[in-house]
Amino acid sequence: MLSTGHFARECRNGGVKGKKSQVYLAKEELSDSEVVILMAQTEIVSNDESLWYLDSGCSTHMIGRKDWFVNIQEPPSHGRIRFADNSSLIVRVGKVVLRDLDGREIIVENVLYVPGLKTNLMSLGQLLEKGFSTKMEDSCLSVFDQYKRTVIQAKLSHNRTFQIGTKTLKHQCFSTVEAKAEWLWHQRFCHLNFRDLHQLGSNQMVSGLPKINVLEEVCRDCVQCKKTRKRFSKWLPIKTTEKLGLVYSDVCGPTQVETPGGNKYFCTFIDDATRKTQVYLVKWKSEVFDAFRRFKKIAEKQSGMTVKVLQTYGGGEYASNEFIDFCEEEGLVHEVTPPYTPQHNGCVERKNMSLMNMVRCMLRGKKLL
Repeated sequence: MLSTGHFARECRNGGVKGKKSQVYLAKEELSDSEVVILMAQTEIVSNDESLWYLDSGCSTHMIGRKDWFVNIQEPPSHGRIRFADNSSLIVRVGKVVLRDLDGREIIVENVLYVPGLKTNLMSLGQLLEKGFSTKMEDSCLSVFDQYKRTVIQAKLSHNRTFQIGTKTLKHQCFSTVEAKAEWLWHQRFCHLNFRDLHQLGSNQMVSGLPKINVLEEVCRDCVQCKKTRKRFSKWLPIKTTEKLGLVYSDVCGPTQVETPGGNKYFCTFIDDATRKTQVYLVKWKSEVFDAFRRFKKIAEKQSGMTVKVLQTYGGGEYASNEFIDFCEEEGLVHEVTPPYTPQHNGCVERKNMSLMNMVRCMLRGKKLL
C-alpha cells in the first residue's frame, strides 16, 4: 500500500490519460477523543448508483445517499472523516436494506452516511469482522458466510475493481430521520391500520400514544401479508336445466371411526338440475371409479338421459388412467376446479357438510359420540 508523500508516477490511482482522477489521502485525526475513518476514493467509473465497490482499504461501509437509510443516528454518532485538503466531516451511521437478484432482502448495518460521496463502498474488513470469509481466484472475488455459502461474487471489472449490483429498498415501515411517528407506532402495534391508531390516540385509549394521523401511504408488508382472496358469490344460477347435464362429485374422509362394513370414505354425486344426490360408501379412494360407473349406469337407466359433464376437485382418485380412459370412451367431459378453491365445487362440498352434520347428530343422540 502506498504511503503519503509518494511521487505522482508511483501513484496507482493517477497518470491515466484522458480520465479525471482524484485521490483523497487518509490522514490520522489529531484528537484522540474522536474516531477517525480512513478512506480513499478513486476515479468514478460508473454513474450507476446501485453499484457497490468491494473495498479492502475501506474500514466501514459508506454511501452518500441519505434517502437509502431506513434507520440513521443523529449527529454526532460515529466520528469524522478527514480529507486531503485538511477538511473534516462528521458522519452518521445507520442501516440500509438491499435486495439481491433472488429477491431476498438483506439488512446491512453500521453503514456510514458521507454527504457528497458518489460511490457506494462495501468494506471487506467489516464483513470479515462479522464472520464472513473471502477468496480471490480466476479474476473473481467471492464472499462466504459462516456456513461456507456464497453470498457475494464479483468479477474483476475493466478498471480492476470488484463491483456488485444490488437494489436498495426505500422501506416504508422503517423510520428514517424525517420519518413520521405514524410508521413507528404502526410497527409497535404489529402493523395496525392507521385509522384504528388514530382512534386509539384521539380517544386516549392508550397511555403515551400521541395523536396519529391517517396516512395515505400503503405499507408494503401489510399488502403482501394481509391480502385475502376475493369474496365468492353466495348465489349461483343453475348451470343446466337438463338432467345429468352436469354432475358434481367429491370424496369425504377418512373418518375417525369405520362403519360396520369397514368403510372410511364416502363419495357423493349430485345432479345439478334436480339436486338429486347419490352417496356411496367406499373403503379406499381407489374404489371411487367403480362407484362412479355404478352411479352412471343406474342414473342413465332410470332417467333415460346420459351424463355429459362431471365436475370434480381434481383429486388423485379422479385422475387415474382408467378414469381418464373411461371418460374418453363414453364421450364424457371431465371438468376440474382450480386447486385450493373448494368454493368452485361448493354444491357438493356443502352437501358433504350437511351429511356429516346429520351423522354426528345421530351418533350424539345415541350416546355414541
